[in-house]
Amino acid sequence: EVFLQGRTTTTNAVATTILTLAIPASTTRQFNCLVTARRTGGAAGTAEDGAGYQAQAVYKNAAGTATEIGESLTVVGEDQAAFTVAYTPSGGNTLLQVTGATDNDMTWHASCRSYAVGS
Repeated sequence: EVFLQGRTTTTNAVATTILTLAIPASTTRQFNCLVTARRTGGAAGTAEDGAGYQAQAVYKNAAGTATEIGESLTVVGEDQAAFTVAYTPSGGNTLLQVTGATDNDMTWHASCRSYAVGS
């Protein structure tokens, strides 16, 4: 088991990488991430809006490329439906990305546990 944490900020509805998660060659890796967000400013939304998510994914690395086997996002709670969390494959990694809403300044925190098996 590996434990990782990341923190970032977003402005507007721009996807931003909060963590780059490596998928080593010849492995299958599962991720369980808890992501919390809080609105810190901007012209839209309501002061102190927030959100919480449980983002899970399973990836394999075949020939140096991370390939998603499955992904699940549970919205624990969110003040604005435009907030999102997603995994995006990138070479031998997957990127955990967060997106705020238009005219919202956000601070995001992720705590992830990773489990791997390889050959």
